[in-house]
Amino acid sequence: MKEEWESSGNNTNQEVNLILHRTKHFLIISILFILTACGVRDGKKDSEDTTSKSEENRVETSSEQIAEEEEVTEQTNESTVKEPTAVKEKSEFQWIYDELNGKSFIFSSGAGAWRTAFTFKENGQFTGTYSDANGSDVYVSEFTGDFDVEKEVDEFTYLLDLSEFQVISDTGKEEVDGEMTITYVDEPHGFQSGSQEFELYLPYKPKNQVSEEYLSWVYGQANNDYDFLNSLGLYNKAHGFGMEELFD
Repeated sequence: MKEEWESSGNNTNQEVNLILHRTKHFLIISILFILTACGVRDGKKDSEDTTSKSEENRVETSSEQIAEEEEVTEQTNESTVKEPTAVKEKSEFQWIYDELNGKSFIFSSGAGAWRTAFTFKENGQFTGTYSDANGSDVYVSEFTGDFDVEKEVDEFTYLLDLSEFQVISDTGKEEVDGEMTITYVDEPHGFQSGSQEFELYLPYKPKNQVSEEYLSWVYGQANNDYDFLNSLGLYNKAHGFGMEELFD
């Protein structure tokens, strides 16, 4: 009986051990499954986070690229837009530009019918007209230009450089005005090719310090009652032409 009971007990222990072994094995498998599932979820989450960050980076990069492209476009547009003619910088000679502003000058033969007259605007710019009448035929040239004050020669003399001179009337064009025929021509007298350097004479410049050639053109100055010039004057050095201030 004892042997049967011991035998039965042994069988029971074996069954219990088997059950415990299976239970332990099942628990291990369950734990592994849970861990694997968690890992998959974490991996998926990490993948989603990575994808989201990647998309955000692409959006940010795209926004930056768009902003850079817009900036480049603006800079390109600004560089392609033509700037207006630069305003002449203030200089030590600004007072001369201011003095000339509004003043008119004339160059003429005196006895002849031709004359060149021009008026200064701001900063040495000027506009003028040349005209020459020969019976019913009239020759005209309209022009603009700009004088730059280069340096002081002496107390009453300054060297001027002629720049941006151009005829603005339609050269060769003819117009009929009553009995007159007006023809527009090039190169107004006094500003022929080679006219580059001019001398500006201020009032009180002694007459004996200017050339006889200059005085031969400026009758008003040559025949005044003084030993000095009593108005502004311009001298075309290349051609020896004299131009004097025109008074109303």
